[in-house]
Amino acid sequence: MKTIIFDMNGVILKDGWREGLKQRDAKYPGFPAEFEKYSIDYDTGMPADELYRKIGEALGLDDGQIEDLREMTKDGIRKGVEDRIDNKVVSYVQELKDRGYKVALLSNVGEGMAQILRERGAYNVFGDRVYLSCEIGYRKDNRKAYEIALKNLDTEPKDAFLVDDDPSNIEMARSVGMNGIVFKGLDQLKEGLESLFDD
Repeated sequence: MKTIIFDMNGVILKDGWREGLKQRDAKYPGFPAEFEKYSIDYDTGMPADELYRKIGEALGLDDGQIEDLREMTKDGIRKGVEDRIDNKVVSYVQELKDRGYKVALLSNVGEGMAQILRERGAYNVFGDRVYLSCEIGYRKDNRKAYEIALKNLDTEPKDAFLVDDDPSNIEMARSVGMNGIVFKGLDQLKEGLESLFDD
């Protein structure tokens, strides 16, 4: 194993960040259902302007309300991710990097949240080895997401390992020849990886 690819939500970013969006959802209760209709398109590159225009039209909002909705979403995400970047996991990623392993990030994320996570430094430990669905055009339920990451990392599937909290993503990674572990906590991750290092 030469390369370890990490997920963001539920691994680097602790669960619960969506709590910051409660105020928005109370004011615009129709937003979550409308967003769900476009979530795949948004995660794979739909511009934020187009997303909010479509949702605004569906909810019958004027331009001022659409802008308010957008700003409340940004503010909610910023509040939600505050203090939820797991620095212990980030430190372990840095340790793996220092030990000579390639570390990378592969994440399903839309343009807006990606920008906020960049502002917060959530991607810094990975350097330029960051592969976001909104930039590569595929989510992790598609083999191409892994193939793009592996090609850019110059890594064979058998030499790559995925750390993700979603079992379906681990299964998809395995379908391209990678291995992986369903993340349940840092201690469990360390135990799983270190046992492989010992082999």
